[in-house]
Amino acid sequence: MAAPRLDPAEPAAKPPDVKAKGRPAKPKGPSKNRLNAQQKAEQAVEQAEAALVALERELADPAAWATRYEAAKSEARHTAAKRAVDAAYAHLETLVD
Repeated sequence: MAAPRLDPAEPAAKPPDVKAKGRPAKPKGPSKNRLNAQQKAEQAVEQAEAALVALERELADPAAWATRYEAAKSEARHTAAKRAVDAAYAHLETLVD
């Protein structure tokens, strides 16, 4: 059986990335800081969602809507809680590739 012929124009396989001191380069991927920020953002989403659920349970009471003032206040609180959830998700999306 004949050995395969090497074409001199064909580049050889690249050696693994090695730093100047002979250590392998760090693997590519998210940094520890990025992962930490992503974990905190996920926790913020969970907290915002939990706060929204708790508020919706509170607003299920008819007393929260008894007067115009109470209704307006309840609606504003609900809108703010929904926006907090949306903002938490938006922040998380900026961290996840």
